[in-house]
Amino acid sequence: MSTLTHHKKSVRAMAQHPKDINSFASVSADNVKKFNLPNGEFLHNMMSQQKTIVNAMAVNRDGVMATGAAVFALSYDVTGTRLVTCGADKTIKMWKKDQNATPETHPLNFKPPKDIRRF
Repeated sequence: MSTLTHHKKSVRAMAQHPKDINSFASVSADNVKKFNLPNGEFLHNMMSQQKTIVNAMAVNRDGVMATGAAVFALSYDVTGTRLVTCGADKTIKMWKKDQNATPETHPLNFKPPKDIRRF
């Protein structure tokens, strides 16, 4: 139907929004971009100029997007609460939110980019 050429680097992964069947996101070394369907209209950059090459992405039914570098694939399980990854270290890992975690017990040093947008 059409070819989308909005990325400057190779596209590594894509995921459709779980609730909005008219949009999807794609990821490459330069950007995470959001597109509209059915024609593939470019909507906006969700994140740009990340410092690593992202190889995989997944979105759960709540619209929570995960991306990974040094990870070859990732997927949420059917409940959408556990993330399964396979990586360059020859492992498969399962991740789940710790319900007892607090900012005091699990401090985050994550500083999201200023130009980050919601999926």
